[in-house]
Amino acid sequence: MSPLADAASPLADDTIGPAAVFELAEPISIAIFHDPSSRDELIERLAALASPTATKLVRSGEEALACARDEALVLVDPSNPAATVTFFDRNRDHFTLGPARFVLLLMRGGSGERALQDATSLSSFARDASFEVGRSPSIAELEKTFEATHGKSFTDWLAEWRSGALPDTLENNHILSEALSLEEGRP
Repeated sequence: MSPLADAASPLADDTIGPAAVFELAEPISIAIFHDPSSRDELIERLAALASPTATKLVRSGEEALACARDEALVLVDPSNPAATVTFFDRNRDHFTLGPARFVLLLMRGGSGERALQDATSLSSFARDASFEVGRSPSIAELEKTFEATHGKSFTDWLAEWRSGALPDTLENNHILSEALSLEEGRP
C-alpha cells in the first residue's frame, strides 16, 4: 500500500484526483501511475485541465523549485524519483512560496513510491490532493471488449464497413473510430 493511502483514507482515483489539484489549490500533490502510457495520458489531461494556465514539465526537485513563483502547473516527472521525493520532503515549505502548483509523478512500486515511506512530512502534506491513475488496458483487453460489445472482432467489423455492408450512421461512425484506434494500436 502507498504511504499516501491507508485503509481509512485511500487515494482518490484518476477522475476525481486531477480535479482536486485545481479545486483544493494544494501546492503539492502526488500522482501514482502504473505504466508509462498512463503517465503520458495523465500529463496530457492535466495540461488540458490547467489551460489557459501554463504547464511546465520538469525532471527534478531543483528544477521544480525554480518554478515556484511562476503562475503554472508544474509536472515533475523525475529522472531520479527517490532523490526527487527526498528533495520535496526536505524542501516542502519552499514549494508554498508562490502560486505554482506541483504534481509529482511516481510509478507504482518504483523507487519514488518506496522513498515516500521515509518522507512522512511530504506524504502527510500532499495526501489531500494526491491520487492514483489506473492501469491502461492492453490492446488485447481492448480487442476483447470491442468483440463483447459489438459481437465481432474489430477486424471483421472494419471489413464489413469497408465493403459497404454497414450503414453510414452516427453510431457506426463512433464504432469506426474505436475500430480504427485498435487497428492503429496493433504492432
